[in-house]
Amino acid sequence: GRYYATRVTSVWDPVKKRARKVTLEYLGVVTPEGIIPPKHKRFSDVKGIKEAGNIAFLRHFSSELAEHLKEYWPSEWESLITLAILKLAYGDCLKRMQFRYETSIASEYWPNAHLSKNTLSALLEHIGSDWELQCMFFKSLSAIESYLAIDLTQIFSHSENINWLELGYNSKDMYAEQLNLLMLWGMNTHVPTFLKLLPGSLHSAKTLVNAIYESDLNNVILVADKGFYSNNNVKILEKHNVNYILALKRDLPFIDYPSSSDRYKKYFIYRDRVEWYHEYNWKERRVITVSYTHLTLPTKA
Repeated sequence: GRYYATRVTSVWDPVKKRARKVTLEYLGVVTPEGIIPPKHKRFSDVKGIKEAGNIAFLRHFSSELAEHLKEYWPSEWESLITLAILKLAYGDCLKRMQFRYETSIASEYWPNAHLSKNTLSALLEHIGSDWELQCMFFKSLSAIESYLAIDLTQIFSHSENINWLELGYNSKDMYAEQLNLLMLWGMNTHVPTFLKLLPGSLHSAKTLVNAIYESDLNNVILVADKGFYSNNNVKILEKHNVNYILALKRDLPFIDYPSSSDRYKKYFIYRDRVEWYHEYNWKERRVITVSYTHLTLPTKA
């Protein structure tokens, strides 16, 4: 005469060739008044102090992001935003999120969030496997921005469960297993508008061109350091009509340095300094060399 509620999902069983039910967590006893959770999940009658300041601040900061999450993941958005905020606030692993949730004001702000370890693992797998819906979500964020910046960052990992970690060098000449995090964010709001994980050995222009295509951006100007320049990368960018500004290595044969400083006829102001430069065309491309000498502008009293 008693009924029990559990949170379940299903996974494909390659041996049995059919779906198999997996129980994620026990929710409690079903009664006419509702579900009564087990004792260890019930809130105490004596209300304790809940951490609030950092959670309240992050809730205010992420309010617009929460609206976009609600549109694309109406059933999971509370769990997603709560997990993100608690992870940022405390940096704990997934199995600690339920404890952080119950001891902070997050449980009052997002009462329908489910943060048990098994539930979160299934949630992240579900969200991460639907790349098409993620792209739609990112495009909705990009639409509110006038200017976006793009960055490709290496992340080192010794995980044995990520099968696309690859050996590669970073800017510090470290050779280790890594993956790349490609991120776009708004220059005005500083809110990320596109995230994608990539294999660690990818450093070509194709990676960035594909990201620009998937994020549905227009009028893009790619700015990259001197390690990115190569004839192949330039051809790819020009083929896909992506504007670019690339730093060049000083020993490239086509760089034309003026023979004397008096040939630097033009200048611009950068951080209260006068920078003299020389400009010319090379194969219909604009090349600019900057003089090593500079003048500091006098500061106002």
